Amino acid sequence: MKSLLQEYKGYLTIIIFILIMALFTIYGDRGLLHLSRLNQDLKNMEAVNEGLRDENKSLKRELFLLKNNQEYLEETVRKELGLVRENETVYQFKR
Repeated sequence: MKSLLQEYKGYLTIIIFILIMALFTIYGDRGLLHLSRLNQDLKNMEAVNEGLRDENKSLKRELFLLKNNQEYLEETVRKELGLVRENETVYQFKR
């Protein structure tokens, strides 16, 4: 009579092979966990890109206004550079 191990040796080999393949499928370099992390990274990068697109749109609008709207240009220069017109007096108060 064959021993139980010899009888099921083929089945046992197949089961071990399937278990090893399942482990590689889940935990391997190209496994499901890695794929999940890559998908999360992709979503994060898409969100960052969307923010950058919005910022670019805002900067393009501001550039257009600076080039084409003299009043906006003057307001921006006064606010950011502290420039004043001739014969103007600027009062600065401590906060």
